[in-house]
Amino acid sequence: LLQSPKTSMKIFQSEPILLSRVILTLGVLLECAINCICAPALAKGMLDLLWWSRFNSEAQVRRATLFAFTEICLCLPRSSISQDPYWIHDIEEIKNWVDTVVTEDPDSNCREQAMMVLRFLSPIFNS
Repeated sequence: LLQSPKTSMKIFQSEPILLSRVILTLGVLLECAINCICAPALAKGMLDLLWWSRFNSEAQVRRATLFAFTEICLCLPRSSISQDPYWIHDIEEIKNWVDTVVTEDPDSNCREQAMMVLRFLSPIFNS
């Protein structure tokens, strides 16, 4: 069924519920790996998918993406985020996107969840 990356992306585009469940599952896996040495690598891999999914037209996919961003903020140590140039840039990008969601997303649940993500991001930017 999944023969190539293009085929996988087509399936995710045509089945938003599948994509949202994959993203939610990755977020839960990251939470389970919070004390594992592999957590930063898992989070970086998740970001590759999240960059693509954050502009999805389906609200359920955007909500799952916001959940996964929340898990990244909660699971990664602030020291690794604030000292790693990769994370500094990406966290700024996340914050910019979440700011946009708070003000412009048509789905009220997405806007509320985005406000929660901003609360988790604020300690990172205040340190």
